Amino acid sequence: MAAKPKRKKPTSQSKRPKKTAASTQGRTKQTQADPPKSILKEVLDMDSSKIPTDEVTIPTKTVRKRGNIFRKLSKYVVLKPQNERLFFGLLKNDLEFVDTEVLSEKIHAQSHFSVLYLALLVSSVVVCTLGLLMDSTAIVIGGMLIAPLMWPLARLGYGIALRSPIHLYRGAVLVGGSILIGAISAYMITTISPIKVINDEILARTAPTIMDLFIALAAGFVAAVAITQKKIADSLAGVAIAVSLMPPLCTVGIALSLRNLDQSLGALLLFAVNAACIVLVTTAALVYIEYQRSGKIHIAKRAAILNVLVIVAMAVPLVQFLRSHTFALSSYEVVSDKMSSFIASKDSAATFENIEISNDDDETLRINADLLLPSESVFSYEDNEALVSDLEQSIDKDVLLNLRIQNIIEPISKNQRENERSIDRLRGDFATELTSLSEDMRISSISISEDAGVWLINADVFTSPDSVPTNTQVSGMSERLSSGFGSQVDVDVTFVPRLTLRSTEQTKADEARDIVDAETKGVSTDAQVSMFTLSQSGQVTTFDYVVTTTQPELFEGEYLQDLKDRLGRLLDGGIALNVRVVSAQDLSL
Repeated sequence: MAAKPKRKKPTSQSKRPKKTAASTQGRTKQTQADPPKSILKEVLDMDSSKIPTDEVTIPTKTVRKRGNIFRKLSKYVVLKPQNERLFFGLLKNDLEFVDTEVLSEKIHAQSHFSVLYLALLVSSVVVCTLGLLMDSTAIVIGGMLIAPLMWPLARLGYGIALRSPIHLYRGAVLVGGSILIGAISAYMITTISPIKVINDEILARTAPTIMDLFIALAAGFVAAVAITQKKIADSLAGVAIAVSLMPPLCTVGIALSLRNLDQSLGALLLFAVNAACIVLVTTAALVYIEYQRSGKIHIAKRAAILNVLVIVAMAVPLVQFLRSHTFALSSYEVVSDKMSSFIASKDSAATFENIEISNDDDETLRINADLLLPSESVFSYEDNEALVSDLEQSIDKDVLLNLRIQNIIEPISKNQRENERSIDRLRGDFATELTSLSEDMRISSISISEDAGVWLINADVFTSPDSVPTNTQVSGMSERLSSGFGSQVDVDVTFVPRLTLRSTEQTKADEARDIVDAETKGVSTDAQVSMFTLSQSGQVTTFDYVVTTTQPELFEGEYLQDLKDRLGRLLDGGIALNVRVVSAQDLSL
């Protein structure tokens, strides 16, 4: 037998290293840290019906990078199998996320500029704009259903979540282009539309508050769930309504067409809030899905931080708008009650309608209202100032009150019309009778009524003390009115003597005029004084007048000197006379 070849002994260089305690310990740590890929593959490939009921804990890779809270907490993430009960068996886990590659293809297919996208966008703008102008909620909802704006925003979120510059860039360009197309289209539609009225549907989208931010976050969550879940990924009707992107964008164009910049900016703010919140929540959902799939985070930090900062910046004016809106609502009841009680004290038939309250600034409250006032009532400037003063005391702010006063005209019957004609006739006849007694008489108030065929006139009449008529004259007036009217007319008149109270200066001026008239008549009886004026300059009183006479040669120095002496005794200080003498001639044919 041939001898077996001897096996060579390993040299010292080829000897295997001995297992030390340190090397064994390191290998054990490495084995515990690495996730078992076989178990993970089995869980992902396993049919949902064969998934065990026990919890499946997937070990996560230990990351030693400090400062990342999300990564530090990742080892506590526990994935429940589908259809497993959560929260003590109260909830069923029916989450079924769309695969990232499938989701990428779907977002890409729905969010690129194409003929179909443009047709849906323009159609949605037309429907929403006309619905807003017609104040029709149903038509506006129809425009929401066909609006494609959610997918470009989802592409933005996808680009941020997976740090994809191409998705981020194309999504931003598509969103910007869609905004321009939507606003310009709404502007053109409003310009050619015969309806150009700011109604409730439009106003509802021009004054957003912080509540709209929370609504936008909830709508963004709905959009993110709809995009990432298999069960509802293709059922986006309710999602499109919840997102509500198109109506604010159309309101921007409508307000610009109506030259209302403030309302346009308010609608643009609402659209920006909705869009930013959808991008933020979609980003968060896609980051979570990607982390569950690969255990890594690829978020574009700068874009994500910019998104958050934009939302925070928009929250500042939204909080201010909420404060203004809350104050206006709380003040409405106080203002309404105060205005109603004030006008009721003036006229029980008068009312305030369409009261609108808004903050003009931090210190001023603007109130617009319609005042319905009976035709015989008057709302004066003093009444307006008194109402403003009462409102300012009630709400402790300055008030800018704008009232639109409308007279109430009540339809009258045929008998009422005949009675009014009779009253107008009696009022005219009564005024004529008073004038025949004395031209100094003036009617202060008068009321005329009819009872059982007898007419009664109650009146207050101002007259001079020497013109007060006697009872016989009043009785004769009643008889003449009854004879001319054809029915019995009783007169109950109160005559109020009118006294004129004058100041010392007025009294002296009248006395000076009497002196001038007397001196002028003393020189020539046919002389007439006209254009008499008196002026005071320091201690000198100046008289200017014109004397018309047929004997102008009589009015020379002696006349002026005597008149100056008499006026000097009446008035203190110096006297200056400026007299123009005009010669009068009698002409006859």
